[in-house]
Amino acid sequence: MEDQAEENLNKLINRSLIQIGQASRGRIKTCRVHDLLRDLAIRKAEELKFVCINDEAKFSTQSSKSFRRQAFNLGIKTDIVLQNCNPLCRSLLLFNHLSLRVPTLFEALVLNVCRMLRVVKVLDIENCINQESESLPEEIGKLIHLKYLGLGNASVIRLPPSIGKLSSLQTLDLQSNPGSATNFQLPTDIGKLTELELT
Repeated sequence: MEDQAEENLNKLINRSLIQIGQASRGRIKTCRVHDLLRDLAIRKAEELKFVCINDEAKFSTQSSKSFRRQAFNLGIKTDIVLQNCNPLCRSLLLFNHLSLRVPTLFEALVLNVCRMLRVVKVLDIENCINQESESLPEEIGKLIHLKYLGLGNASVIRLPPSIGKLSSLQTLDLQSNPGSATNFQLPTDIGKLTELELT
């Protein structure tokens, strides 16, 4: 699947639909699209009810309840995020949430996701600060359908043993995680995750 994805990405690059951001050792690390193409892709995805991207500017005018893939950008309160999520949400992406820099709000959000979005497969929480406990809550083990867990730029340095219950987890993204380069702690239960690929 990765080879097929790389081949498709190269086709898009050759057609100038995607631009290479960063490359290392001949492999593409990051990519980007032109603003116009991004706007077109978002509009088409929303028309097809594939994904809903919410930000401060348009959130009040658009209900996202019917979408199973949702992204929330800076400025939207975390309690509003979950109130407007479809309970059958498959992907939840949170970007640049300043409120997640408050440890109690971060923990409350993760706990509520675990209780309300039981079938979520992709959970990406970027730029969150959790200095109080420096760990994800044990309840993360309830998300048994989770395939992707992103903690980019997070201060989480410890995962709970319940992470071993996520038998479907394929990717644990710790990119740019301050703790990942020094003293990040993985529980022994992580050995149970036979499909996991650390990035």
